[in-house]
Order: sequence, then C-alpha cells, then structure tokens
Amino acid sequence: MTPASPIDLSEPKRLHVVGVGGPGMSAIAIVLAEMGHDVSGSDIREKPVLDRLRAAGVAVQVGHQRSNVHGVDAVTASTAVPSKNVELDEARQQGIKVLRRAGMLAGICARARSLGVAGTHGKTTTSSMLMLVLAEAGLRPSFVIGGDVTDMGTGAQWTGADWFVVEADESDGTHLELPLYGTILTNVEVDHLDHYGSFDGIVASFDQYLAHIAGPKVLCADDDVCARLATKCGGITYGLTEAAHYRAVQLRPDNGSFRFVVEYLGQALGEVHLPLRGK
Repeated sequence: MTPASPIDLSEPKRLHVVGVGGPGMSAIAIVLAEMGHDVSGSDIREKPVLDRLRAAGVAVQVGHQRSNVHGVDAVTASTAVPSKNVELDEARQQGIKVLRRAGMLAGICARARSLGVAGTHGKTTTSSMLMLVLAEAGLRPSFVIGGDVTDMGTGAQWTGADWFVVEADESDGTHLELPLYGTILTNVEVDHLDHYGSFDGIVASFDQYLAHIAGPKVLCADDDVCARLATKCGGITYGLTEAAHYRAVQLRPDNGSFRFVVEYLGQALGEVHLPLRGK
C-alpha cells in the first residue's frame, strides 16, 4: 500500500477536529494551530485538556453540532468517532473533505522531513529520546508523541524547522499512510489481531511500511522479526546481540539508570549514560 497524496497544508486553512479532547486528536489540533491554521474542535464533555487547547488558539465547543463544521475546509476525526457522528455527516453532506486522524497526520508529515517511530511497543519512549537528541543537536524538531515529554512539558509542537518526529501507529494502519523520510522500528509482536487477522498480517504491514521509506531504516536486531526485515530492506540494526551494527556492551546499572559502551561493528565509539530503567 503506497501512502496516498496527503492533504495540502502549505497554505492556511480552516480545519475542524471532532473528538478534540482525545490525546491523539488534541496533539494534532495543537500542531495545526501552531502551523498557522484556523482550528476549531468539539468534544462531548468538558475536560482539562480543552483549556490547554483554548490557550493554544483552538476554538473549542463542548457537544457535537452540525453548525460546528460550517465554513471549514476539512474535518478530521479519530477512528474512535463513529461515522454516523452528526458533524461528520454534515461535512459529507456539505461536500467538505473528511479525514481520519491518519490522513491529517500525513498532511503534517508532508510539511517536513519526517521520522516515524514504529513498533508494537516502545514507540513513545523511543520517539521522546529521538526528539530530544535532535533538539540537543540544535535541529529544533517538531513532534507528535503519544505522551508529554518531561523536558518539553508537551507531547506535540510545531517549530517550523526541517525535522518532524512522529509515532507511526500500527493499531489501525496509520503507519502505512504517513509519507516518511526515515524510521526506527522497535519490535514486531502479536497485537491488533482485530485489524490484521493474524501475526503474518502484522508482519506484512511492517514489510510494506519499510518498503516505502527511502531514507534510513533503523531496526532492533534483538527482535527476530525486525532482524529479518532489516536484512530484507537493507536497514541499520541496533541492540545487544553481536549481530547488530550498533551494539550496547558493558552494561552497568547506575542508581535506576544504565551506563554502557556503544560499539559500531566491534569498534568502541564511546560511553552512554541513559537515565532510564530497563534495557
């Protein structure tokens, strides 16, 4: 499956977000507003995140009404919002473009050099670390991450710089819709069988995902499926196994964190202190 042509967000638009109080949709609303779009949103009940959205310039309405979508250029909603929702129904009747979350996220990805972090587990932690590394390098990355990054106080931000870090969620096939420059794939395990039907279906989706990424593909060699996919796609590998291109050796726990030496093809590059628990 080749990613479809994303919505063009190069010029200011009026955009409406249905279910804007959800974590995934609130992040998108904030980024769209910071990009300079006129953003509105609705949710079924008042909640603390709505005040945060209002402070970011999003016009938030509590309750779903047909009039909420009048005059907008496009409407977006997560897959959790039923297709019979009155705002989605009104948008379709008015000929307004309706996108699921993946479609709007694809439009955001198209505005930058986008790096996706994919995998059954570890996406939020890995995305956060990748974003902070780019920030420390002075690259001012934009990002949409599944949880707030402690050092930033938010899980979503648009800086207008070249790089964008995004979680490429496989649960509903979002990862296959995003136009990405590069990726990290953490692992591939049994999950979301309601969407894929079988483990083979999950593996096939990540195979397709990697096939449409022209830039760097970094995969965890400690995961058997990732190791096989890395061989097939010519990816760079990391991990604890001797087979990894980049390998962590001499691991030492240090008061709830870890220290280790990074090797590339057997040659030591330097020591890392990672203030996180676990390997």
